[in-house]
Amino acid sequence: EDLSLQQQINLFYYAKIIVGMHGAGLTNLGFSKNTTVVEIVHPHEVSPCYLDGIVIPGVKATRTYYHMIAHMKNLPYHCLETTHLSLPLLLLSKVLRDISSYPP
Repeated sequence: EDLSLQQQINLFYYAKIIVGMHGAGLTNLGFSKNTTVVEIVHPHEVSPCYLDGIVIPGVKATRTYYHMIAHMKNLPYHCLETTHLSLPLLLLSKVLRDISSYPP
C-alpha cells in the first residue's frame, strides 16, 4: 500500500515467485509475466462451489479467482490450504523446494 502504482506494477511484472494470501493484493497478478504464483488460502475460501450463481452444498470449488488469473496468463500456480492465520514454514519450504525443481 506504500508503493506507487508504477512501483506495484514493476514489482509484480519482474517477480519470479509471488507468495500471497488469498485477497485483493493478488489482483496485481494481472501485471505479472513469467511469475510462479503460490496462493495461501483457508479451506473455506475455495468453497462453496457455484453453478449459475447458486451454491452447491458440500461441493468445493476447484479454483479461486487468482488461480483463474494465473491460468489465463499461463503462470505456474500452486495453492496452499491452511487453517492457520500464519503459514507453517515447513509447508511453504516444501512448496518452494518443489517449485525450484521445475525448469525455469
